[in-house]
Amino acid sequence: MLLREFYRADDKKKVQRIFIGNALSLLFIWGIFYSRRRCFGSCLSGTLTDSKLDKYNLLENEEYVLVFLHIQKTGGSYFGRQLVKSLLMRKPCKCVPGRKRCSCLHKGNNWIFSRFSTGWACGLHADWTELHECIDKKMNRIERKRRKRRPLHPNIRYLYITNIREPVKRYLSEWKHTQRGATWKEATLSCQGKKYRNLIPKCYKGQNWKRASLKEFCSCPYNLANNRQTRMLSNLSLIECYNSSLPVNVQEEIMYNSAKKNLQELAFFALTEYLVESQFLFERTFKTKFLINFVTSNETKADTIELSKGELRLVRLVNKLDVKLYKFAKKLFFKRYNAAKKDYFDEMGFEYQSEKDIINNTALEDILETATDEDIKNIKKNGLSLLKSTNKILKISNKTKITLRALSKKSSLK
Repeated sequence: MLLREFYRADDKKKVQRIFIGNALSLLFIWGIFYSRRRCFGSCLSGTLTDSKLDKYNLLENEEYVLVFLHIQKTGGSYFGRQLVKSLLMRKPCKCVPGRKRCSCLHKGNNWIFSRFSTGWACGLHADWTELHECIDKKMNRIERKRRKRRPLHPNIRYLYITNIREPVKRYLSEWKHTQRGATWKEATLSCQGKKYRNLIPKCYKGQNWKRASLKEFCSCPYNLANNRQTRMLSNLSLIECYNSSLPVNVQEEIMYNSAKKNLQELAFFALTEYLVESQFLFERTFKTKFLINFVTSNETKADTIELSKGELRLVRLVNKLDVKLYKFAKKLFFKRYNAAKKDYFDEMGFEYQSEKDIINNTALEDILETATDEDIKNIKKNGLSLLKSTNKILKISNKTKITLRALSKKSSLK
């Protein structure tokens, strides 16, 4: 119909202008669609675009605030302490002996929201849902002023970070912690403005659950330890919070997909089993350094627990969402890690070889020849510690292989 109207006008120039205008409009619309399509999932905070890692200059940008989502028994206490005590910032956190909290300010503003800085401001072990619903209000109260915040755009303001741990080990660690008397009964479990702490049935009578066997711990349907990582990373408002009328399988599917999406949007997450790699990724992501070197420990209390095949099957069953999420998280983590390594090697002018188990974060042999004394000191401190912790050969290219022994000998000459 439109074409008929065009040619009735018998005006070639008019027709040409109309067609050109429509063509340009279509190209413009296609361009927006294409850019959004490419951006979806990769322009979110902390995800990859063309194998490049998003970076945030924590030292320079006063609008960035790290928000630490602390999931129980993932090594969060250790990581949280290092954030306030060992992270290199222009103005170090002020930590007073005997006090659990430190004052962490950048140009008068808080740069971290965590247990060891602001305390449990959004509740004990606040999850993704609680943090997103409360953080603006709490930050305004803590800083006693209103600042322009856009939490829905993480590149502008809040940079969420967390620790993820292998689900079976995490679950066993929480079970043992429960046997020592822990309950986390003060957790508010807020969702959509309502506190569910007193509405969820307890798995035990009395003050604690110290005598819980592993079978009892797994069997309680109200045990929040089950699939804890998935639940705490998901948007619980999507399943009507803790009082959902949805079928269980539907709830689980929504929670899992939400947790995956939110994990992708985190500016950074560490894997407890890969703390050395996590430190390197953190330092490359936020353009800063820790003053100590992380060491991955495989001698936790959870590692000493021997399970029968039936017990292991039961633990994995009640944590099936966490098992799937950890598998996804591990793949995502090493994509980011390898992107960070490639970026570093490109900066140094070295050939990068993607390997699943590359641990080192420095090309020490060549750098030691040209770096300043200060650079050498920092590089040796980080690099040698990493090599000692892995006791593996550092591979830079097919032509260059450095063993720990040769590297130690070379560094001693300096």
